[in-house]
Amino acid sequence: MVNEIIAVVIGYLLGSIPSAYIATRIATGKDIRHMGGGNVGGLNTFREVGFIAS
Repeated sequence: MVNEIIAVVIGYLLGSIPSAYIATRIATGKDIRHMGGGNVGGLNTFREVGFIAS
């Protein structure tokens, strides 16, 4: 039971990291929140930055 709770907490914490934002910032130095529709999701990142950051 404890292992399942730990797995859920770790999954939640990893899922809360905005990986598309971080990848765009590292690859291009741009802020994806101010590009396209303003969404930090993978599709907006792919559309605005390209394959490298997505």
